[in-house]
Amino acid sequence: MLKYEQAFFALHSSRPVCGAKNIYFTDYPVSIDATGFSYFCYNNYMNRHIDKVINGELSHVNNPTRKDFLFRVSLKSVIFNELGDVLVVKESGRDWWDLPGGGMDHGESVHDALARELREEVSLACNFTYEPILVEDPRYLSDHNLYQMRLTFLVKPETLSFYPGEDGDEVKFVKPYSFKDSNLVTERKIYEYSEIAKLR
Repeated sequence: MLKYEQAFFALHSSRPVCGAKNIYFTDYPVSIDATGFSYFCYNNYMNRHIDKVINGELSHVNNPTRKDFLFRVSLKSVIFNELGDVLVVKESGRDWWDLPGGGMDHGESVHDALARELREEVSLACNFTYEPILVEDPRYLSDHNLYQMRLTFLVKPETLSFYPGEDGDEVKFVKPYSFKDSNLVTERKIYEYSEIAKLR
């Protein structure tokens, strides 16, 4: 589900990096977690400093010449079984297949966000390792008036036991090439991301 609490600011501030672990936007410190992603007290900042958001661009109340930008960070997981099939999910209320994943919440690390999304959609309950395989350029989501950046990961759980979670209707392993010629971009992406993941 898209919500502004999941959004992150790109590091476009005119303020310099201050120290190894903090970057400052006006008087608000941005903590950098172990994954290198940033987050800060979003609601407080918006209430005090942001006048409006137009096409993902933030208008500052006290400094109209300054620009920052709103991004949603979306994470997707490629999970293979021993046969090379890829795990896919039909999220609740949708009639197409997708890789499990979704938007990061404020304050989450990459690991935390992956764990939450995998629990919510495919009931993952074990430990896992992960590595990034693709970072895509941001694209504008007109329905939500913000830009989204997608990060895709090869995820290796300790066990391969999955069933629909609270946000999933169906879960299964399939041959990636079955989506190669799908009429839906989202399903074709399953094949594309799987091919990239196989090279790792």
